[in-house]
Amino acid sequence: MFNPNVLAAAFLFAFVVVLIQAFVSLIRIYRANWGLNWFIISMLICLWFLISWRINAYPQENSLILFFLYNFFIILVPVFYFKFLVEFLKIAQEKKKTIWSVYGLGIILLGVNFLYLTPYKNKGFFYPLETWGNLDIIQILFLSFFVLIFIYSFYLMFRYYNRHSDIIKRKIRDIFIASLLGFAGGSLIHFPVFNNYSFLGICFLVLAVLIVSYVLVKNPSGSLKELAGLMYIFVFVAVLIYLFHQLLVFLEVNYLGGVLTDKSLILGIFESLIFALIFLSFLRFLEKSSDFIFYRGKKPNKVIKDIALEINKELDFETLLRIIRKEFKNILGAEEVKILILQPGESTKVLKDFSSVGLNFPQNSSIFKIDEVVVSESRKNQEKNKKIREEMKRHNFEVAIPLILEGGLRGIIFLGEKHMKGKYTEEDLDFLKITSPHIAIAIHNSLLHEELEECNLELEGEVKKKMENIRRKNQELEELLKSQTEFLDIASHQLRTPMSVIKGMLSIIQEKDISEKRKKKFLNSITQNAFRLEEIIETILTASELDSGNFGFELGPVQLKPLLKSIKKKEKMRAQKKSLKFKLDIPRKNLLPVYSNESYLKQAIETVVDNAFQYTQEGSVTVKLAPKKNFIDIEIKDTGIGIPAKERDKIFNKFSRCRNAVETYGNGSGLGLFVAYKIIHEYHRDAKIYVKESKIGKGTTIVISLPVVKSS
Repeated sequence: MFNPNVLAAAFLFAFVVVLIQAFVSLIRIYRANWGLNWFIISMLICLWFLISWRINAYPQENSLILFFLYNFFIILVPVFYFKFLVEFLKIAQEKKKTIWSVYGLGIILLGVNFLYLTPYKNKGFFYPLETWGNLDIIQILFLSFFVLIFIYSFYLMFRYYNRHSDIIKRKIRDIFIASLLGFAGGSLIHFPVFNNYSFLGICFLVLAVLIVSYVLVKNPSGSLKELAGLMYIFVFVAVLIYLFHQLLVFLEVNYLGGVLTDKSLILGIFESLIFALIFLSFLRFLEKSSDFIFYRGKKPNKVIKDIALEINKELDFETLLRIIRKEFKNILGAEEVKILILQPGESTKVLKDFSSVGLNFPQNSSIFKIDEVVVSESRKNQEKNKKIREEMKRHNFEVAIPLILEGGLRGIIFLGEKHMKGKYTEEDLDFLKITSPHIAIAIHNSLLHEELEECNLELEGEVKKKMENIRRKNQELEELLKSQTEFLDIASHQLRTPMSVIKGMLSIIQEKDISEKRKKKFLNSITQNAFRLEEIIETILTASELDSGNFGFELGPVQLKPLLKSIKKKEKMRAQKKSLKFKLDIPRKNLLPVYSNESYLKQAIETVVDNAFQYTQEGSVTVKLAPKKNFIDIEIKDTGIGIPAKERDKIFNKFSRCRNAVETYGNGSGLGLFVAYKIIHEYHRDAKIYVKESKIGKGTTIVISLPVVKSS
């Protein structure tokens, strides 16, 4: 047991330290949501120190009211600690129900605590003050609540740790360590089994409160860290020199006969070399460990160097801006980082495509006159940059950093509030002044890279477009040459046959001994071949006109019944000659006219009918009208050779003929169905021609579908 006077002095000292800390912290962090909660926690700990001092230092004078107050603080400290922690972690909205549950449990336990003041409770049974070695059921309940709240709070720190930035993560780690230290200190003070360690518990608890307060109030300043690092290196170097010196003296005195003997002097040369090697290695170790201990591996000079290297090697603009935002948030603790990029040579023209969203300043804004780092709440030279600071306050910016390159403003970086309502220190502003020229150069290089990439893409696009145009024209030329060649081959073949027949017949007629009967027969043959020659020339010319794109005809109402009857009359002799049945299936009811051109529609139908007769050796050719709601289908069905399935999609192409068609009739031009397709598809509205069905050896059905003209 400690002397009561010593223990009393320790508790009173702790009370004063925590009380001073509470009011200092309140002044610095009162604007934060959790600032008031931390002040309440500090005051509760102060009062707990007083009650603990009274109970532990003078146990013989304890009363129930003291233990009532003691338990009162045991209940309230974890309640307000939990509220402080969820607000610091920014999860108060998520844990709203849990917060109210903790409040409810706290209120219930406070009600239970009033049992200590009831007159009918047995003092010795309820709380054995004389022994202070056993705990009653209610006391165990209070302690369980205390322990569970802290354990759950530690769990929340682990769960939501990765949600925050690096600077907040460091603060969470420090608060976690301090909370563990404070929990241990409170346990040493409270639990009777640790009564002999109350003094150590006081030290732990006070240290925990100071650590949390320091973490909340400010980040450790660079100058203090640097001084502490130098002291750390100095102390350990001094210890190394002292130990090495004592070791050498011990060896030289005991084994070499003294410090100044010849052996000692000669050996001292080698000892100096060994010490130099050890010292250099140890010094490097101390520097690295000092950086890790005092700067978390982020010493200012090294951080500036690393940032400069990182941003200057990055050429992608979006990635560069992400790096700048990330580093400013992690190093400076800025809640928000926005960047305004200006047009080169235009100090008021904003490049919106490269700037942060939401930055809208008029061209006459004073913000574009910035030429140095400006803090919105600056206490020095308040008249200087006054308009700029007013503009910043309107947009809730704390700091504005100009990016100046070659005397011109290239951009501005705006920083929002610091984490936990902190202030930007002089070290932070020095950091910004040093890094801003590097950022300006990096942004300039990145924009040049973006422009170069855009030029390359435009050039590639133009080259690709030109090459595509050349390929297209080359392909068109090849197709034209191919078409011309095919046209000449087919035209010469198609024209040569009837011309040869006509020439042969004329030469025979010129003979004097030919009979009149034979002469008449030859003249009929000449006439038929002349008509055939006319049809071939007309088809070729029509195909050429249709393919040129300069062709057109007027559309109007066309009655199909008389049109089809005229076609049947024309093809009747041909059907008889080939011993084929030619059927015309027309409904008896009146049909609406179709929207077409009679002359060209007749040419298209005759072409399909001609093909049907040409490739049908036996059976029939049927033309059927099938009226529908808004269309009339003209079905031309034959029992001919049929169309192979693989070649069905090609029969309407220019000069295209099926393999079995060439074998059946070698003189075809491959232009008939092409002309029919062009007339129907490209020069009619909502009309189409297609193969409905076809089977090899069984025939084909081709449909021409035309829209009807509805009467008004």
